[in-house]
Amino acid sequence: MDVDFRNYLAVLEKVQRIVQREQGTPSTDMNENQVRCSGALDFMFEASPSLIGELRRHCHHISGAREADYGPDQKERRGPFKQKLKRLVKVGGRDILVTESPALGGFGFRVDGELYNLDTLKFYEAMIAIRRGAILGDFIESVDRRTVVEINAGWGGFAYSFKTLCPNTTYVIVDRPEKFLFSAVYLMNHFPKAVMRFVQEDSDTPSKDVFRETDFLFVPESCFEALHPERLDLVVNLLSFERQSTSKVDAYLRWAYELQCPFVYSFNRDHNPANEDLASLTDVIRQTYWPHDIPVMPVDFNEMLDGVVRGKSLRARLQRRHEKRGKYRHIIGWRRLLL
Repeated sequence: MDVDFRNYLAVLEKVQRIVQREQGTPSTDMNENQVRCSGALDFMFEASPSLIGELRRHCHHISGAREADYGPDQKERRGPFKQKLKRLVKVGGRDILVTESPALGGFGFRVDGELYNLDTLKFYEAMIAIRRGAILGDFIESVDRRTVVEINAGWGGFAYSFKTLCPNTTYVIVDRPEKFLFSAVYLMNHFPKAVMRFVQEDSDTPSKDVFRETDFLFVPESCFEALHPERLDLVVNLLSFERQSTSKVDAYLRWAYELQCPFVYSFNRDHNPANEDLASLTDVIRQTYWPHDIPVMPVDFNEMLDGVVRGKSLRARLQRRHEKRGKYRHIIGWRRLLL
């Protein structure tokens, strides 16, 4: 049996136990879109070896990036994509650029022998923002073990990038349990010697010593408040806080605050038009952390540079669009001394 499928079966067993425990107590804090997306992942509970062998090609259910968008018939998209990549490299440098892995069906435009797709650029842009916020360097150069918590890590792509650059890190993923069938399997493939642990209920939370010896810890959303690591250095969220309720985002941030976490990083829109329960993400962050905008690019991560290259008219149109739907913002929150 293929090692990746064995990993999947091991993760599946743990996920099924978590789901069984949670049955009968569904979250009341999931909006309609989140419930629909959660159900779209049910196929992963009966995955075949061939599906797991091409796991990355099925991650579009989470991130939206599709293999078909990078095929040989997408020549018109390739040029603007390469231009965006070149601009990002000029801004951020190649030393923190982690490319798309070809393993498990990795895909993208091939540039100088490496694969790149929209997820690649998104995670790279986030790394640039975290370094510009004077945080990433401390993790890369750290002698002491540090701890990062990512809220809603999706298929595990940002975790892969961060752990690649910062190996002396305990990386905690808090998410819906069905998403571990993506993130845990993906990370097991790419870090075969890493120590992986799962929290299946509140009583499973590891001791401080075990925490330091763990590379990846997978925690269902229902158990996150039971986590009390000896140190918590950074909490990150990419593109999901904007879809959650004010009370849920506030609960995560207050938990981080109580654990003396010095920084939080958010890559979201301040307001998602589809989410009426969150009027202003920045205002929620401001309750516990001082928000600081970190500029990286003049356009959103999912847009090319046409508005910058072709003149002011398109820049104005982009600005109007951002004003209507909200611009994606990199925000570093510094822990407030007093509430």
